[in-house]
Amino acid sequence: MDLVPLRTEVADAYPTENWDGGCAGFAYLVCRLTGTVRRAYPSATDARLASQIVSADMSAAPAGAFHHWSYFARLSGVYKDWGHVALAIGDGRAVMTNPEADEWDWGICLGETDVASWTARRRGIVAYVGWSYTYGENTATITTTQTAATASKPFTPQTEPEPEPTGVLPMPNISIIYNLDAPGQQQQVAIGPRGRVALNGQTADLLNRWMRWQIAGGDVSKAGGMSVAEMDLLISGVLSKIS
Repeated sequence: MDLVPLRTEVADAYPTENWDGGCAGFAYLVCRLTGTVRRAYPSATDARLASQIVSADMSAAPAGAFHHWSYFARLSGVYKDWGHVALAIGDGRAVMTNPEADEWDWGICLGETDVASWTARRRGIVAYVGWSYTYGENTATITTTQTAATASKPFTPQTEPEPEPTGVLPMPNISIIYNLDAPGQQQQVAIGPRGRVALNGQTADLLNRWMRWQIAGGDVSKAGGMSVAEMDLLISGVLSKIS
């Protein structure tokens, strides 16, 4: 698929999506739309470990390959190398989910950027590992007769209703930590752009499960065992308050 229709399809399907932190989900989506998908991965690092790194020469990555970085962070209370991944589009450039992507016409925190420049700006936060032809066992097929940046008008977020619980929900900017004000109680707290809320055992389990599925691809209709009632509880009890 050419970059222009790919950009259009992503923007039309997810007009209000904030892609910051959603690199693994975006890479999986690109493979699903343009190539083949065999499995989802919990993080970009898991996909990288299942891929064969071809080279650390950023400029040599062809369109449809994937750039990989090491990125250590604490997410959902777990500190580890979660990694970062971006879709190569040739000429040392990539489509990336990050606020610093310098061309924003793909979506919110989603745009084309120069890989070397972005990596230099993030020195000390990420470390470039190299690029691979595949995203784990998944592949993308990308052509570049035009770049989306030069062939489409600037992206403008649209105001649309939230999707139904049984569809694809956006990955919110949410962190889960243990409440340091209640030592010994192991109480988890969810923190989002609009505030924080203490989690009981049920909501903590639901939110952790849901976030793992979001990282793996974002389709809650495949969230094995999560009923509509559980999803309603999660939305009313947590997501609507802090995201």
